[in-house]
This record gives sequence, structure tokens and C-alpha cells, in this order.
Amino acid sequence: MNNKKIFELIFWVLMSVLMFILITGFALTATLFMLIAPVPFMLITRRLGPKMTAIGVLIGVSCIYLLSDPFTSIIYIITFCALGVAFGTISLRAKNGFDYMLFSIAASVFSKIILITVFSQLTGSNPFMIDPEVTNKMISTAANIFSKAGISAPSLSLKDYAKILTDRLSLLMPSMLILFAAMDSLLSYCLASHIVKRLKYEPIVKMPPFGEWRCPQNIFLALLVSLAVDLASRAFPDKRQLVVISANLLEVLRAIFIIQGLSLAWYFMTLRKVHRFFKSTFVIFGIIFSPISYILYIVGIFDICYDLRKLIRRKLK
Repeated sequence: MNNKKIFELIFWVLMSVLMFILITGFALTATLFMLIAPVPFMLITRRLGPKMTAIGVLIGVSCIYLLSDPFTSIIYIITFCALGVAFGTISLRAKNGFDYMLFSIAASVFSKIILITVFSQLTGSNPFMIDPEVTNKMISTAANIFSKAGISAPSLSLKDYAKILTDRLSLLMPSMLILFAAMDSLLSYCLASHIVKRLKYEPIVKMPPFGEWRCPQNIFLALLVSLAVDLASRAFPDKRQLVVISANLLEVLRAIFIIQGLSLAWYFMTLRKVHRFFKSTFVIFGIIFSPISYILYIVGIFDICYDLRKLIRRKLK
């Protein structure tokens, strides 16, 4: 065990501990650091091997235990250590970018299910069930802000909206879990790839450029299944399981089609030599602005059906 490896191990473990402290202590940075939480142990696993990784996990968990409590240490083990080791192992064994993303998302979802199970057992509450009181407080705060600006809303409509929002969020929690897993898998990959390139480590398996991303046409089988389940849920409205499966499957497919539409838009803008800043800005607006995301949703479906890139290339010839 040489000094360079010891220094790398200590550096990445301390970086992981610092990120965890920032997540627990600063709400504004929590989401960002949560999405890239696995990166330090992902790099340790790739760079230093299983023995050094085990030592790193022991050091990291000991630091968190000394700074907080056993429950917080469990969260750190699952979200930072275990998931980082999983991402690192997958990145070493994956043959291509698609395999990496598929298995990383599965590992991320599995880790979050374990975390939710542990949380439920220790606290006795279900994280999938959102407390209506919390939603009411959020909406009341928003209503107070609007009232100060001269915009008022009846309290009854706010309560109704709070109930609808609570029910909707509880219903779509599984799909939100999957989409969050996809986000942390992708962002961890991007950050780790950048670090590996800068430090000249062993390169991570490459993913195709965003403009070349294409879903296989058999994705429509999942769409047909979701529509069939949706019809069944309407025929048997008392079966909540059908409603949950249908709503979440449709939400995940909607996200996939929007990403497909964004990929096509990125491809077209690349051909037109649009600056990367403007392409990235369009992607952000396409995700958060509903009218644009709906158009991208339709475009994504057509692109999977007809491969619109071929049509674009033919017209440009």
C-alpha cells in the first residue's frame, strides 16, 4: 500500500463526508449533492480495489458516527458507500453505456427501497404517504405570499388543491423514485467521467452523444401495457394497485419520450452548430416548461416510430 493510494483514499473519503455534512446542514445544496453522492466511493472502487474500498467505508462511517448518530450513519452507508461501490463495480464490468445506465438505475432504485424500508422500520411512518398537514402549510405559505402581492384565493380552494396535490404526489412516488434514480446515475456518471479524464485514471465506459440517444421501438409494448392497465383501473376503480401501476408507468414513459424529443432537438441544433450553452438552456426549459415538454413528448414518439434523424440527414444532403 503506497503513500499515493493512501492519500487518494483519505481525500475521497473526506470529500464524501464533507458532501454528507453539506446535505444534512444546508437545504439549498442538499438535492445537488444527493444526486452526486455516490461519486467518491465510485472512484475509490474503480481506482483502489475492494480492500481499500472496505477500509474507506469503515473510515467514512466512523466519521459520520462520531459527528451524528447511528441512524444517520445508516443513511450514509446506503446512499454514499453502498451505492458508490455499486456504481464503481458496474462501471468496471459494463460493456457499454446502455448497460451501465440500466444496471446503475436498478442499483439506485434498490438502494432507495432499502433506505425507505429502514426508515419505515425505525420511525414507524411510510415515506410514500405524504402528510396533508405539511402540504397545507406549504400552500398556506404560498397563499400568504400571493396575498401580500395583492392576489387572493379562497381558503376552500387551497384546501382542495392541497388534497389533490397530496394524493397526486403519493400516487406518483414510485415513478419519482425511478426518475430520481436515473438522474443520480447519469449525473454521477458525468461527474466521475470528467474527474477520470482530468486525473488520467482508467476511462469509464463511454456513452453515445446525447444527440444520438434512441429508444428501441419495443418501448411501445410498455406503452400498450400501461394503456391496458389504465383501462383496467377505470373498469375497476376500487383496485388502487391498478391505478398506481398505470399512473407510474405512464409517467416514466412520458419522461422517456420527452428525453427522446430532447435528444432529437439536440441533434438538430448540433447540425446547425448552435452553441452548447443555448442547447443546454433549451433542455432545461424543455423539462420545466409544460408546453415545450408536451411538444417534445409528441416529437419523441414520432422519432421512435420513424427515426426522424434519417429524414433530417436526407434533407441536408
